[in-house]
Amino acid sequence: MQKNSYGHRPHAQSNRERCFTLDWPDNGAGVDGIFVREIAGGGDGPTLLMTAGEHGVELSGCAGIDSLCRRLADTAFRGTVLAIPCLMPGNIRHRAHTHGQVYGSQERRGEYDTYLAWPGRPDGSTGERLCHRVWTEVVSRADVVINFHAWQNSASCLFTDRSVPGAIALAGSFGNVFNILEDDLKGSLHSRVLQTGRPAALVETHGQCRIDPEAVIRVRQGLWNVMVTMGMVEGPLELPRPMFEAGAEHLIRAPKAGLFVPLKAIEQVTRAGELLGYMLDVETGERTDLVSPADGAIWLIARNGPKADVVLQGMHAYADPGDLVALIKEIIPLN
Repeated sequence: MQKNSYGHRPHAQSNRERCFTLDWPDNGAGVDGIFVREIAGGGDGPTLLMTAGEHGVELSGCAGIDSLCRRLADTAFRGTVLAIPCLMPGNIRHRAHTHGQVYGSQERRGEYDTYLAWPGRPDGSTGERLCHRVWTEVVSRADVVINFHAWQNSASCLFTDRSVPGAIALAGSFGNVFNILEDDLKGSLHSRVLQTGRPAALVETHGQCRIDPEAVIRVRQGLWNVMVTMGMVEGPLELPRPMFEAGAEHLIRAPKAGLFVPLKAIEQVTRAGELLGYMLDVETGERTDLVSPADGAIWLIARNGPKADVVLQGMHAYADPGDLVALIKEIIPLN
């Protein structure tokens, strides 16, 4: 297929949708480039960029973005949507956090882990070159940016910075249960965008290595809510769950070895002293109850070993003494 003067290779196009690939030469990951979907609305308006798939085991954001794009294909809206559902296709094809990672190891190949490489460099590493290309040709066009990741056992959380105009409205409209409104993820895509004064967020969905139907619905509805707030579509916000600003955290660790059996779910509100779960001794059958140390909401309720989002063994329910098994966040209501 012929390339145009910008180094894009256009795909089949409809009247409102333009699909193209940003070339990524000599990447070593066995992929041609990065797919971008651009959908133009019926009138002037802002530009929303949504990205996912930066890490190869964090997949529900990819499906949620594509689900919204399918909805927009026959929906009237204003402005422009830019969608990169699979930001690092080599990582996804490798079925690992990062391309080249040995299955089950803690190794994270730096040149393919672009998480802290933004905005990249034209003469940098493989990943930095990709970041520079995406930043220059796509991110620079956006008024608002939302980047989706996922972790294995923790609740979904939206990260932004309350000091940037529009960031609080972004968090309030997306509809996530947990929200952290202080930016401490320097170097990440949303953090770099926030530094330019534009609203941006990183959303960590729940669940890895699979596409979780509930997470897909949350991503699609959250993005739709953001478009309502931006004036791109008409209609009310759909906020089906309570929303909190996350505060101080309280860690619950295994007092002894055994299977951690949770009795509550992530994102549930809990009170100090309430039963969260118990340790089951696999040799004697003895049970040891674990209770909440404080009022708050459940951020994590599963055995969470070292590097649990990278090493599959870290996700196993059998805990050693001292392993983290639950985490409670104090909460401030946002709605």
